[in-house]
Parts: sequence; structure tokens; C-alpha cells
Amino acid sequence: MSVDTKRQNGQLDVGTGLIGVGTLVAIVGAFLPWLTAGGWLGDASIASGLGMISDAALPIYSPILTVGLAVLAVVLSVGVPDNDLARMGEIAAGVVIALVAVIFVVSPETVFGGGIEGAFRDAVSDPGIGIIATLAAGIVIAVGGALNMSG
Repeated sequence: MSVDTKRQNGQLDVGTGLIGVGTLVAIVGAFLPWLTAGGWLGDASIASGLGMISDAALPIYSPILTVGLAVLAVVLSVGVPDNDLARMGEIAAGVVIALVAVIFVVSPETVFGGGIEGAFRDAVSDPGIGIIATLAAGIVIAVGGALNMSG
């Protein structure tokens, strides 16, 4: 039994479904904590992705960008069904979302323009569940775009 990745009679395919799920995860991830502070009393969330919009050094590190790209991928998938350029746009949107999340996890001081230093940086550099969800969303969206292209 194989999974059909092509659209038939107006039904959505697997790739479009993955893009839709990834978009929902990106939206939810924007409301969840993107950074946590570790301490001897346990972890505490610092701020949700939306709560840190004004703190980021560049707009590229904003959940507005990640959610916007996710929504764009849905629009391309549903609105432009038979176009390879649109499929590449879906893949690119997913990759950029994942890259933003990876930069945020690997180098939070870059996100804040070098504004956090030393022990404070080490204390708040633990990724929160929101940024992990955003990373997963980007990967799922890119895979959905790739499935749409191959279908």
C-alpha cells in the first residue's frame, strides 16, 4: 500500500497536509516560551516568541517572520497547485523557518545583538519548547514542499 502524494478530485495531498500541520505548529510555537532560564530551582520560561519581538536585534529572529513564512507556504500549496516555482517557495519557507530556530538555539547572543553576556547568557541560553516547535514546523513544511514537488 503506497501513499498517493498527488491531488485527486480537489482533495489535498500529503505534502499540503504536512505544510498545514507545520503552519499550525509554527503558530502555536510563537505563543510558547522560546528561551528558558535554568537554575538550581528548575527551569523557568523567559518569554514567549511573541513577547520577545521588540528584544531581537533583527526582524529575521521574529516569530512574525516564521508564522508569516508558514502561512505563505500554505497559500502557495493551496493557491498554486501545479507550479514547481511555488514548490520551491514552500521548501525555502520551511528551510528559513528552521534556520531561524537553529540560530536562536545555537547562538542566542546573536539574536539579541550581543546584548547578553557571561553568566546571564549561560543562564538563559536554554531553548524553550516554542523554538523547538518552530524548528519542527520548519522541517515539516520543507518536507511537505519536497513531497509536493516530487508528486
